[in-house]
Amino acid sequence: MSNSLPVVMVPGLLCDQRVFEAQVAALSGLAPTQVTDISRYDTIDAMAEAILAEAPETFALCGFSMGGYVCQEILRRAPERVDRLALISTNARADSDHARAFRKALLSDASHGHFADAVDNLLQHLLPKARQEDPDLTGVFHAMARKIGPAGFEREQHAIMTRVDHRRDLAEIPCRTLVLYGHDDPLMPPGTQLELATGIPVSMLVTLPDCGHLATLEKPREVSEQLRRWYLN
Repeated sequence: MSNSLPVVMVPGLLCDQRVFEAQVAALSGLAPTQVTDISRYDTIDAMAEAILAEAPETFALCGFSMGGYVCQEILRRAPERVDRLALISTNARADSDHARAFRKALLSDASHGHFADAVDNLLQHLLPKARQEDPDLTGVFHAMARKIGPAGFEREQHAIMTRVDHRRDLAEIPCRTLVLYGHDDPLMPPGTQLELATGIPVSMLVTLPDCGHLATLEKPREVSEQLRRWYLN
């Protein structure tokens, strides 16, 4: 059984289409799928507007991490255009003071010629300790980061740091929503995920064991299976 509903995928910080490579392959033959490039914008609002300007009239929407923030803004602006929603490794809260301070420290390193070191530092907060030396994971993340570059990194971090709190908007999301996260994600603890799932009227919460923040790369088969089910049901 095929379905022609297009899928729009929104990547996270320092990520390009490779962060969804396994998931795009899994949906191949089922759906026309596009991965957006939002690294040239420096606010979540601008990212959301750019996607809405280019997206089909009605579509399924999937966001990873920063992409999840963008998805929530898209739902706030044009809920009637989104048929179903998947939020992966994200939350509805604005940045905390601690998170902003960490981001500014990374940006300082990057602006002083230590972009690769900033990426390594970031990875230590994204991956479980057991996988921080995994060359496949770290290699693809560094490759994506090099493509986005220091200027893109600064724009994306600015967008994340200045995003609004969407918790009060969750109850207005009308479509069926998958909330998926890694159990060992230090950035998105279970409380924030339960908050997302219980705040959205029609939602399903899925936890991936032995998985950190980079769920689509760490557990590509499991995430792909969940997205196929989300798309087809």
